[in-house]
Amino acid sequence: MRHTLALGPLIGVVLLATACGSGPTASSDAMSPEALARQFGACNLPDAGPVYSIMSDLTGTKRWLQVIEVPAEAIPTTAPGWDQDWDLATPQVVVLEDGVRRTERLRIHASFLTVVPWAERNDAGVWFAMATADSGAGEDTVAYPIVVLPTGDGFIPGQCMDLVYDQRMQKEYGADWALLLGRLPGTTKAEAREILGVPEPSSEPSHEAVLEPGTNRTKNLDYIGVRVEPVQRLVDDSGKPLTICTHIDAGWSDCFHTDGDQTPDLSVNAFVDESRTLQFWLLGNDADITAPLGQLGAIQVPETGPDGTALTNVRVSIDLTGLDPATLTEKPANRVLLKE
Repeated sequence: MRHTLALGPLIGVVLLATACGSGPTASSDAMSPEALARQFGACNLPDAGPVYSIMSDLTGTKRWLQVIEVPAEAIPTTAPGWDQDWDLATPQVVVLEDGVRRTERLRIHASFLTVVPWAERNDAGVWFAMATADSGAGEDTVAYPIVVLPTGDGFIPGQCMDLVYDQRMQKEYGADWALLLGRLPGTTKAEAREILGVPEPSSEPSHEAVLEPGTNRTKNLDYIGVRVEPVQRLVDDSGKPLTICTHIDAGWSDCFHTDGDQTPDLSVNAFVDESRTLQFWLLGNDADITAPLGQLGAIQVPETGPDGTALTNVRVSIDLTGLDPATLTEKPANRVLLKE
């Protein structure tokens, strides 16, 4: 059995075959994009981990695949309890790209596929945003999916994707969030930026990349733990806490909010290159890496600890006392101190 979807006259993918699976019916109140995002993007964690900019993902897609058929055996049968580890699936998927239909073997987080049977039954389209060559994940890897409803609204399914993407879109765009997501599939990067109102990215490539463990981009980098002593609360004009992110020339690592809630220390991770320089930058509340506010400071990470073994953890303090973010630049503000 294959889960088969076909092109509809207006939006992407429309049901041709009836399939089994869990999910709300087309006549239920749960058809709202908010409810669907909660169901198919559920998370077993209290939060989605360190914050980062979703705009660089949503406006950085070069290749979109419209899903036509997915093998039934590739779709997880476990109901969305979201309390298990999901495998990376490699199904043969029939897709449409630029009007050409073909079969491709894709690498995809298995939780992205749980929505397919529901989409078949409810005339919804499924699109895959593919990873770019410079992401380190491989161009055959699905970065994220978007489901487009018959209304034109969209949402992003998959484990924790409601927290990572959908809820952040709701906060940023209010009632229009789902309609904007539904317009993204098939767009160029420039078109996506226009839809979302995102300015042209910084000319510095280092401000484009979020570094992830286990990718080609990070295979020659050291991955260390960083303990951050409690920092003062620092907010933007609307009262939202700002964000501090770790950074090297290759890109960005973990981030955390300046909400004053860290007790006693906050633990994050960061990549370090051969220069051993680790920067700490201040960003807006949404951690938009294309528009950092300025550099708080940098430390030199030792290669070895006091016992002569490779250093795996450092501790830092960050002083935000009296800081006006508008005064920050790309030069270090000397507000970060490496602790012994």
